[in-house]
Amino acid sequence: MTNVVYWPDVSHYQVKVNDQFARPFLMFKVSEGTTYVDPNAAANGAWCRANVGRGKKLVGYGGYHVWAPGNEQAQANLFFANAPVNPYLVAMIDVESWGGKNKGDNSKSITALANLFAAKLGQRRVKVYGNSGDLASLYPTRPSWLGVIKARYSSAAPPEPWVGWQYTDGSTQWPVLSGWPRSSAPFGNCDHNAYYGTVQQFAAEYGLPAPA
Repeated sequence: MTNVVYWPDVSHYQVKVNDQFARPFLMFKVSEGTTYVDPNAAANGAWCRANVGRGKKLVGYGGYHVWAPGNEQAQANLFFANAPVNPYLVAMIDVESWGGKNKGDNSKSITALANLFAAKLGQRRVKVYGNSGDLASLYPTRPSWLGVIKARYSSAAPPEPWVGWQYTDGSTQWPVLSGWPRSSAPFGNCDHNAYYGTVQQFAAEYGLPAPA
């Protein structure tokens, strides 16, 4: 595959973004549950808003929210109170079991949260993230419009369907395809994701304004 879009996803475990960043998309943590806001969210969001659009570095940016069971409206309120909302924002719902803390079929809860996000952003600008096991157990019934970013630290892509693939956490213990990055300035090694296609195709898949 010749055309691949790469992007890191970051949180307070990394430094705040700055002008060293040179990829077309950045995903950063905004919130978790009903009360937690990532300490770097405001600074990362402000930089992204200043550097997105035609003639600028970014084609778009993403904010992710770590889902918790229940209180979906409060979770959505927390996210939108701290995310830089404009036509370039993509929201990603992070679905994980956290070592068994979250259990069972939570499809109704996660879809309710996704619908709240989509009501403000549109369906194409809402994605869900998780590994195959967590998605199968926690979110077995998903709406067809909700694109999936799958985590699989391997040089082999996870089974379809997916609209993004988290292929490394930056660690050298996991194999990556030749030439695929484990790091991005200024963050160093961290989670990295891939989309198979051009930047223009990526923007269309993620509901973003068409880039120049």
